[in-house]
Amino acid sequence: MTGHCAHPFDCNRFERGCGNCPDLLIPPAIQSDNTNQNLKVKNKILTSSKPYLATPCEWLKQMFLKSKVGNSFQEIRVIANGVNTDNFFPISEKKTLRRKYGLCEDSLIFSFVGNKILSNPWKNFSLMLESLQSLARRIDQGVLFLCVGENGELIESQNFKCQFFNHMEEVEGLNELYNCSDYYLHLAKADTFPNTILEAQSCGLPVFANPVCGIPEQILENKTGWFLKSSLADQIAEEILAKVSNCDYEQMTKDCRDFATTHFSAETMISEYKKYYSDILIKRSLPSRN
Repeated sequence: MTGHCAHPFDCNRFERGCGNCPDLLIPPAIQSDNTNQNLKVKNKILTSSKPYLATPCEWLKQMFLKSKVGNSFQEIRVIANGVNTDNFFPISEKKTLRRKYGLCEDSLIFSFVGNKILSNPWKNFSLMLESLQSLARRIDQGVLFLCVGENGELIESQNFKCQFFNHMEEVEGLNELYNCSDYYLHLAKADTFPNTILEAQSCGLPVFANPVCGIPEQILENKTGWFLKSSLADQIAEEILAKVSNCDYEQMTKDCRDFATTHFSAETMISEYKKYYSDILIKRSLPSRN
């Protein structure tokens, strides 16, 4: 929908046709500002193609409708991403799993799963790290931050550890690492509709998340998780502590699993795509009124 960047963040130039790009280095970086012409070319191609579009969330659909290419589509339909809820499921024996992976059995464990966790500025790793370090200074129980998807050296501070696991090729192993955790933490600056939040809930993990982009459509606040709106580590730590101290954890884990299986299963997604394809074929088979 833009003339350049993979994500416009707070920039709304794509609504006017781009041009005078404020940041040519946002991935994928470009050397010269042809953003206005690029968007015109995209719009011409899409208009002549008469495509149908599926977006995983309402937020992204509305972004397209605001953009210069929004009128190019015959239809834009929201079909949420689905996860295999048979692969991602709750495992009750957390302490057994923690022993298997060499994790402290009695720690309060938060997990995050992603690619290039340390270097990707959109993931906001430093804020997650500082927030949990701040939380660890406020409680007697040890706090562990489990980062899955990248190798990294163990980070330790007062009552706190951050431990890294490389990308898990086997789904079974990833499911087990989710289940080693008590909560899932996701404070991305921008993230369209992350599957990891769905996977975590499918495993019964309540989610703490930054309510940006399509993420508010993935979580039922106070039922399957909470939204953290602050950008200050100490304030986030205080919010997490308040929620953890007062929630009905057993009920939330059940609600997370139910929410994922009901709304975000792979079967639901596939069914909705099949219906979309069928509707498109029916529309194309009808005689033109022109």
